[in-house]
Amino acid sequence: MVKTCTDNIFTVRQWCSNNFPEAKEQLEHMYKEIGITDDFDYVELSPAIPLRAVADQMLEGNP
Repeated sequence: MVKTCTDNIFTVRQWCSNNFPEAKEQLEHMYKEIGITDDFDYVELSPAIPLRAVADQMLEGNP
């Protein structure tokens, strides 16, 4: 679902650029304002915490 939504956003973005080339700068500014960047569909995951370390802390009483 998310992949489809981001694909749709990029499709509309491309369509606007193709059909309104004179407004390219204004469109780019609008995209940037609302958070649609070239890496919009890239998700950076947080580093994983080993479950063993969490369990050890819980056993020691350190949440």
